[in-house]
Amino acid sequence: MRALVLGLVVAASCKTAMDYPVGGGGGGGGGNSLGVDAASMGSGSGSGSAVVRACVLTDPRDLTSCRGSGVAGLTVSLGSATATTADDGTFTIDSPTGTNVEWDVTGSTVVQSVTQYAGQAKISVMDATMLGDLQGANGVTPAAGTGALMMRIARNGAGVMGETVVAVPANDPYGTYYDGATASSWTQSGTGTFGTAYLPGIPVGTTSVRLSAGGTVQATISAIPIADGGVTFVVAEVH
Repeated sequence: MRALVLGLVVAASCKTAMDYPVGGGGGGGGGNSLGVDAASMGSGSGSGSAVVRACVLTDPRDLTSCRGSGVAGLTVSLGSATATTADDGTFTIDSPTGTNVEWDVTGSTVVQSVTQYAGQAKISVMDATMLGDLQGANGVTPAAGTGALMMRIARNGAGVMGETVVAVPANDPYGTYYDGATASSWTQSGTGTFGTAYLPGIPVGTTSVRLSAGGTVQATISAIPIADGGVTFVVAEVH
């Protein structure tokens, strides 16, 4: 059987809804990861500071891809703390004291990029031109009051093929797009080699998504924040 890791294991045959602080990250990918202890997700130590990297993507299919330079001046917010990125995207910021705290990255060259805090060393950020190209290639018309979700489905750090993700309620009329042969060629049949799903046109607020493989529902993940015109990043670790 397959399962989704969320501190405790959800059996692959169960249709289970979970409200959770969308947490995780770490590794090379940035974004959020479900493969962490639930008790640590979305909470801060309240002391010290950390050096983190804002990972401005070089390929929308690959949420582990980062520009090596040219990303200075982005504003990063984490709870009440703020920081500004250096040329390579790194910044130093105080650890948060609250729970359900979100990384929020903005700037003139990027769209608002949201990641739930869980002590990540990297957080994914969407370039504005890249998002526009992705929308154009897939017939997505930006609409006020909506945002997008980028989800990476991974196993042992590698993208998982053949997974499907749907928004609950559905993000009509678009549905879900999956990584394809090129950065602009996405499909609607299931994840490709990068294990990435793109769900545009989700109403602002919070949303849920349902992960399936081979027609079997693995889990329903709830309480994912969506920003107006922004992109929320999530990584789901399955095994």
